Amino acid sequence: MTLRNFRFIILFSLSLFVYKHSFSQQTGDLIGDWKVTKVEMASTADPKEKQALVLVEPIFLKSIFHFKTDSLFSYDSPDEGFAVESANWHFDEKEKKVSVTRKISTGSPGILMGITVKKEEGNYLFLMEGTPLLLYVKKN
Repeated sequence: MTLRNFRFIILFSLSLFVYKHSFSQQTGDLIGDWKVTKVEMASTADPKEKQALVLVEPIFLKSIFHFKTDSLFSYDSPDEGFAVESANWHFDEKEKKVSVTRKISTGSPGILMGITVKKEEGNYLFLMEGTPLLLYVKKN
């Protein structure tokens, strides 16, 4: 192996490492308060779901997700039916998915919501599991 080839391999490996880690989300990246800045429906949404966007968009644009360091989660919403005061959250770094749970009376956790986290072109998206909602969010 020549010195030139060795340098190329080192430079390529370093570039790949930096690229991979600059786009990978980790649990610590989510800690903080996230404000919804834009709401969209996935292209797979049916016509009724697309019509509902007019109703839910103003609610989500005034909402904030709170991911705390002690695994506590809350969600502020102007619609009290959507608000979550006290829950737990866990981020699966491999799946890039947040699970929000609350202990129910039987003592077992009840899933409140699942959120797939994506980072595209410097923007974070929360894909709300079980819905066609795409929430663009910004850390406060």
